Amino acid sequence: MLVYSARRIPEIADDIVNVDNAMKWGFAWKMGPFEAWDAVGVEGSVAKMKKAGYEIPGWVQEMLAAGKKSFYKREGGELFFYDIPAKDYKPVPVKPGIILLSLPQGKKETHCRKQGCFLGGYRRRRCLP
Repeated sequence: MLVYSARRIPEIADDIVNVDNAMKWGFAWKMGPFEAWDAVGVEGSVAKMKKAGYEIPGWVQEMLAAGKKSFYKREGGELFFYDIPAKDYKPVPVKPGIILLSLPQGKKETHCRKQGCFLGGYRRRRCLP
């Protein structure tokens, strides 16, 4: 499933973020295929897949050869994804007006909005003054 997903870009989606989101939103998966691949370890799993005779997509091999060991990475509390055409990481797009219910790991701050806020990952009905 992991290799299959990697082969389907850009056929079914332009990037890994949209493939992951489609699987999470459309099929209620907790993780998309690229998030799952990161969880098991890209480099180690690719080595095992090659040994088992699987053909690994070229862009995944190029990513690993360039020293990039995961599809996603977190820096300074911001989440980045590996962008295939750029051959580098880009910030995961966040749509205006969308508030994520969980704070990014490593980022301890208050997010206040008109309707409520999130303080340390806990929802408050009203923002603190």
